[in-house]
Amino acid sequence: MHPRAERPAYVFRIIVFCLLTLSAAQGRADLSAKQARKAITRMAGFELTNGAVKVKTVSSTGPTTAEATALIRSVFRFEKDAQAVWRVAEIRIAPDRWEAIDLIAQALGFTSRRDECNAPDPPIRGAVVEPSVRRARCLLGSLLGIQMPSDAIRIQEVAPFAIPLASQPSTTVIAWIQIDARLVNLSKSGWQVSELRTGSRGWVELAPVLTALNERKRETARAELATIAQ
Repeated sequence: MHPRAERPAYVFRIIVFCLLTLSAAQGRADLSAKQARKAITRMAGFELTNGAVKVKTVSSTGPTTAEATALIRSVFRFEKDAQAVWRVAEIRIAPDRWEAIDLIAQALGFTSRRDECNAPDPPIRGAVVEPSVRRARCLLGSLLGIQMPSDAIRIQEVAPFAIPLASQPSTTVIAWIQIDARLVNLSKSGWQVSELRTGSRGWVELAPVLTALNERKRETARAELATIAQ
């Protein structure tokens, strides 16, 4: 066949290849860092600001699924009991909302060891802030399944003043926590976080945890009402 006769067929194959490649790319709808940050700030149960999330890596795992690793700036309230033992009491999930750590742990089926985190701190010079940064990192690591030392937990601030009107000595701790997130593209509503993982713990589906957490809250409320009734 004459070379000129082959040219239309050759051009046609190039056009078809380009269209197929473009369709595949559009079908994958790869997740961007900006989209991942937006999804994480609005993941089920949380309402975070854009500045509270730093996306480190993003990778596609399927046509409508992806995974991301991010740092989240989290605010915790720590309490100290009568035996001078510190524990993580609450986490701030929105600008004006706190959630009890015990209820979240029960919903997740998690337990944390605090004994090794409450050993006396070595003597230091200057003003002493309680809990110490070392103790705060240990308690958060135990809670989240992160083996210390690790860059997955970075303490930004331990507030030097106790929270007013608290029933027990308490303070706030601001920390950057590294999390892994699995996301799914739901087309109309866009990308959403479906699962989370911290440290050595396994993946946790958010929807069932949220359901279990709400049930724990209802049980707690019913128990408190029964106590008041008595």
